[in-house]
Amino acid sequence: MMLGTTDRVSGRITTRLSESGGSTDYFFFLMMTFAHGVFYGYASCPTVISEPLNFGKGDHISIMPTMLGSDLCSDNAVGVHAAEELESLRQFSPRLADSFITRSISNATRRTYSEAVKEFFVFVRNRHPNNVTSEHVIAYRDHLISDKKSANTIALRLSIVRSFYEYLVAEGLSERNPASTRLVSTPPRSHLPSGRALTPREVRHLLNGPNRSTREGARDYVLMLLMVRLSLRVTEACTARLSNIKWTHGRWVLKIKVKQGREEIWPLPADVKQSIDDYLQLDEARRSALRIDGPDQFIFLPHSNYRTLELAKALSSRQAHKIVGRWAKHARIGRVSPHDLRRTVITKLLNDGRSYREVQMVTKHRDPRSVQRYDHARENLDNNPVNTLTYEDDS
Repeated sequence: MMLGTTDRVSGRITTRLSESGGSTDYFFFLMMTFAHGVFYGYASCPTVISEPLNFGKGDHISIMPTMLGSDLCSDNAVGVHAAEELESLRQFSPRLADSFITRSISNATRRTYSEAVKEFFVFVRNRHPNNVTSEHVIAYRDHLISDKKSANTIALRLSIVRSFYEYLVAEGLSERNPASTRLVSTPPRSHLPSGRALTPREVRHLLNGPNRSTREGARDYVLMLLMVRLSLRVTEACTARLSNIKWTHGRWVLKIKVKQGREEIWPLPADVKQSIDDYLQLDEARRSALRIDGPDQFIFLPHSNYRTLELAKALSSRQAHKIVGRWAKHARIGRVSPHDLRRTVITKLLNDGRSYREVQMVTKHRDPRSVQRYDHARENLDNNPVNTLTYEDDS
């Protein structure tokens, strides 16, 4: 056994050997000293031993650790190597971001945060967060610009990095935020609507594609129907459960969690509810045979999973993108994403004369002004009132 004390001012570590003594305890002491140095930010200057050392009971040993960056070990090649090893331990560890990522309830948000944090630290060559400067963040921003990323994408990535550092500062793990908006500016976001909104004719062609008499066709149809009728986000549609469908106040409703863990309710039109029932009836035998027919099971399940063979899980967003893309190609209406179906709902409602507030009741945006970004007709120059504005005398 070894008894040790540390002088927090000088950093000197002193130990007294116990009854057993011996070089084994001394080796253990050196290892503990190195670990102590890693924790407090310095490495002990190693000693070259030419002869075996034996210590007796009660002997005291003192070692003065070397602060990182000092010259006390500069003449010792082993000391340089130890400093390099220590520096490698001070690199970014993904585990440092675990608590930051898991704060979010949404799995999609967790995945986005994880990918953004990982991408940033790969770019800065896995530097420890405390060794990252605003110059590194600016270089990362410029890299995204040169990589032709959209202004919205760049703003999102920088926002996640900024939030990560705010978390580190709050936890006392960092003293500054190199991604602060006071240090790193973001490209101005475009106010023009992104993506596309389908015309009513294109929606009909898209929904007419799947063969609704088959399990897979019925599933694909209902999945797209929920997004193009209720304006569900792709993750909301994929993770909806059977237990989320409820009968209340004389009607069927869909009650699910949206962004930031908020629970929202949509009325479920009779034809949409019937389409869900038809699909579940076609898939009933398969679910029962695989014992994945519980009342809390997901509405949309993968029909095959050759990688893990697990079928009792939600349809992934990637699979949903493939489904929408496949039927869009089948309908010959160009490239379509699940979010385009959400844009289609908003655009159709606004074209029908609905107010932003009314549309917000469907989309569940927290701020009705967010709906304006999806107003594709707003940028239609043919419908601009300027074309008909006149000051001619009507008389």
